[in-house]
Amino acid sequence: MTALAAHPARRVGPVEAFGTAALALRDRTLRRLGVSLEEVTGSAQRGPAGAARQELAYLLWTECLQLSLGQVAKLIGRGDHSAAIHAILAGARRRGIMAARVSDLRESGGEDLDWIKLAYQAAGFRSACGLTQVQAAARAGISRTEWRKVENGRAVSAATLLRICRAIAVDPLALLPVTHETAVKHDPAEGRKPDRASGVVARPAGGAGDEVAGARREAS
Repeated sequence: MTALAAHPARRVGPVEAFGTAALALRDRTLRRLGVSLEEVTGSAQRGPAGAARQELAYLLWTECLQLSLGQVAKLIGRGDHSAAIHAILAGARRRGIMAARVSDLRESGGEDLDWIKLAYQAAGFRSACGLTQVQAAARAGISRTEWRKVENGRAVSAATLLRICRAIAVDPLALLPVTHETAVKHDPAEGRKPDRASGVVARPAGGAGDEVAGARREAS
């Protein structure tokens, strides 16, 4: 019997292995941070290279949802999942996001929640308190970028969602689900407070009223 000839394993290129979006994000992030790929994938744990590695890991994990932990690890020059997890969570902490698990940082199901309703509630709370987006984000324990995403009606991670809901005294279950007839269109650029009669803005419960009053005193 003739032995079967062994076929060499096909080499997979970077685009096929990670996708064009992930590679473009990596290159764009490195240019913005002013570090090279060699520095990020090198052995340095601290300094600009370490900070860039954490930032890149966080962005790859939260914006390229098709990537696995193993793929993120390879893109930042590490060989195991635990290194990727450490870098992702460290990158989140740099943005003021204290997540216990990397799964908390993945976008939660945008099709299941009424993000426009939450945008109204967040904008209404901030207006009632007289806060800037930076101040409101600091109060919620998140970054200004994440707060702005919420006010623009965009989906955020589960961890960010829970922090915002806690800050503005909203039950996350109240955002699940709504019909097309009851959904309210919102233009964040207008900056108007929503009509309280519509029931879109949540009324603070319990100690939340004292928090609003305190914010007004701080702003005066």
